[in-house]
Amino acid sequence: SFFNRIFSSCYIPVLPIYMSGYISSSEVSLALALILCLNILGNFIGGVLGDNYNLKQLIALIRGIETIIFVSLAVCIWASINIWTIIILFSLVTFTSSLRVPLFDMLVFNAVSSENQNYVFSLSYWINNIGFSVGYLLSAFVFKGNMFSIICMGIIVNIISIPAINSLEDDYTSQSKSNVKANLIEVIKIYQNKKFIIFSFGSILLLFLELQLSNFIGIFLN
Repeated sequence: SFFNRIFSSCYIPVLPIYMSGYISSSEVSLALALILCLNILGNFIGGVLGDNYNLKQLIALIRGIETIIFVSLAVCIWASINIWTIIILFSLVTFTSSLRVPLFDMLVFNAVSSENQNYVFSLSYWINNIGFSVGYLLSAFVFKGNMFSIICMGIIVNIISIPAINSLEDDYTSQSKSNVKANLIEVIKIYQNKKFIIFSFGSILLLFLELQLSNFIGIFLN
């Protein structure tokens, strides 16, 4: 999770600058809006899949797909292939990455004892924040905004994360159709809670402004 956070914070601020070198600012905004929507959708779908399928197998499958996408991205960027092809591949990277977020959380939750869960997830929060900072520094001072180098880093992160995932236990048991239906009913009940919806919507608005600030600055500076 730490290395994934570093990688995502490496390419996210560079992406709008990279795209604005090929397309207009309005087209960049549309592309970023698409990526944001796929990120939200991926988190939701990832949670549903994690409730019904083996977590390790899902993560392994997603990792395999991501590796193929990263290699394709590296080739496209190196060969200067059509920018919209690159944008589509970046959108797929965002979608698959957001699929992994709830799966990782569930895998860690299952592997950690109830007494240590609070400590582990508190530590995870701060590690993720450190990952953001390290990623921004690497992107600016090491990679110097070179997208090809950043994508190569993504391939390496995918490879080194496999042993860590395999070391965690997954006590998955196949659910019956009735249990799957019960889970869907519980999800519907959650989204009927007005306080939860208002809080979630407010959080989305705040995070949207915070996370898009670097994108706006990047486009403006370019």
